[in-house]
Amino acid sequence: MTNIESFHISYNARHLKPEDVAQTFISNSDYKELVQDNHTVLLGARGCGKTTLMKMLTLPALYSWKDELAEEFRQKISFYAVYISTDIYWNAQKDSYNEQLKSMPKYALAVSKVAVTTNVLYALCETFENILKYKIENNDISQEIELSKTLIEGWSLPPTIPNIAMVKESLLRRADLLNRHIQKTIFNCVDDSEVKLENDFFFIDYDPVIINAISAFERIYKITNNPRWALCFDELELAPIWLQDRLFNSLRSRTQKILYKLSASPILSISDNISASPNNDLKLVKMWPHGKRDKYQEFSEAILKSLLFKKFNRDIEPELIFGSNPLFRKDHEKKDYEEGGETWKQIIDLAKDDPDLRKLLQGHHINPKNPQVGVENRRKLDTVLRKIKPIVYFRNYYSTYDIKSKNRKARSRKASTLFYGKEVIYRICDGNPRWLIGIVEAILTKCNNNRIQKISDASQAMVLKNIADQFYNVIKTIPGAVFQTKHKMYTLSGILKEVGDTFFNEIVIDKFQRDPHSTFTIDKGLNPSIIKILEKGAYQGAIILIDPAENSFDFEMRGKRFRLSYLLSPLFKIPLRKYAAIPLSKCLTGKEIIMSPQKTVTGTRKSVLTNQTELPFNFKK
Repeated sequence: MTNIESFHISYNARHLKPEDVAQTFISNSDYKELVQDNHTVLLGARGCGKTTLMKMLTLPALYSWKDELAEEFRQKISFYAVYISTDIYWNAQKDSYNEQLKSMPKYALAVSKVAVTTNVLYALCETFENILKYKIENNDISQEIELSKTLIEGWSLPPTIPNIAMVKESLLRRADLLNRHIQKTIFNCVDDSEVKLENDFFFIDYDPVIINAISAFERIYKITNNPRWALCFDELELAPIWLQDRLFNSLRSRTQKILYKLSASPILSISDNISASPNNDLKLVKMWPHGKRDKYQEFSEAILKSLLFKKFNRDIEPELIFGSNPLFRKDHEKKDYEEGGETWKQIIDLAKDDPDLRKLLQGHHINPKNPQVGVENRRKLDTVLRKIKPIVYFRNYYSTYDIKSKNRKARSRKASTLFYGKEVIYRICDGNPRWLIGIVEAILTKCNNNRIQKISDASQAMVLKNIADQFYNVIKTIPGAVFQTKHKMYTLSGILKEVGDTFFNEIVIDKFQRDPHSTFTIDKGLNPSIIKILEKGAYQGAIILIDPAENSFDFEMRGKRFRLSYLLSPLFKIPLRKYAAIPLSKCLTGKEIIMSPQKTVTGTRKSVLTNQTELPFNFKK
């Protein structure tokens, strides 16, 4: 498996221990928000680094982190983090028991809750062990015995050797016992009315028992500074709906003892009537570039430098290896637009053959044969020349002029040398460290015998094109991202291609425009089945939400503005830049795209259950 093929999975922090995550961790502004002493919700696409940040709250990660900032953060974090990785098997109605438990929905819900509670208690035990290892000196074995006896009794575990390791082992056996119970129930019962819950663990709710366990731990180990404890639920988009609802409603905390650190997809499918509100009850951290365009540039550069140091064993400026792209280069920018400058030449070259560009320039009193702007017209440098610069470069590169047909025709599948340079690498990753690491390491394989010299523009462009292809192929395999009508099959990859082709035609092929479309809005009446496909695209990072709600959750895609992931730009041959927005329906073909008003749904739903102690049915015990 090549680096390109594997980079989507190789750097997934989900599979790494916190100590390993810390070895390469570089903090950013999102981490500074997360470590605050408040409820926090991380929102971001898959691979954007949510899991890394959550694991960096744990003691093993903090004490393995060798960065110069590590001690500062160790002192700053005032809570004990309990990291809980969401398990897709928590949702009994969606896993392998789906068909068998269809006639027993209440039992399936109870099973899901036992699975969640067991995992939470196991994670709490791990946190206890970490505190004893990193924070408490000279702890007595009798203290661990006393704590373990309390846990065994409080959590209705069978008698076992009273130490934390054996308590964890008992919890694992409980998970096995639960699986056996499911098998017996499926074999013996037809519906919920026949289900028997003879085990106490069906009636244990994680909320009160962890409070009791924490209280016992602090008493036994004489922890008197009254610390807070953070339940860190990661990847909640994989969790059952009842848990999502419950956790987001818990953000209006009932106890000051417990904090919640939650991570989820950018577009939340939870109920939009949760009582907690951003800024008042919680801090929202949206992990993608929005508002501040260069939000992740410093972070990306730090990662890139660390990778170069690892490769060459010395500090190296990224520009020495990757160069600088003229579309983004800011130094000497003024000369670019002056006579003899690169952009000045590009505009003249295109204007020779493009009457629309000539007309546009002349309309702004700019000479197409010498497109300089004088001191008295410096405003036009921003409003005209800088704005059209990427369009000019792309039209010059991708188009040839057919004198006979008077049409432009795109060049073949040749990789564009427009996609190279450090600025492109920073921007194309959208702040996603997993993508950045994969791309940089793939490009660095082009180094000749590890010599410190610039890697050719064409080599960089080819790697980026290959990775765009790979990402697109990954998108094609996303389960459930398909909608079949009488006339057409809609897939996520197909929708993205139609959108990308629309943008390419406007930017490169059609009449020259100063502000073509390169973003899209979701129509209010868009078919709900297509919305579901697009939600999967947002989770995978294939489409990026622009201008998200400043201080609130984004529950609904309709009416929102998106762009394609810049990672796909080399594939669709479009600039890494936001232009005007177009309704998505105008990019797509098909008869069932827009629903009639009476068939349009809002996409909101009611909470399934917010309190586990309120079981909605009477099990036989």
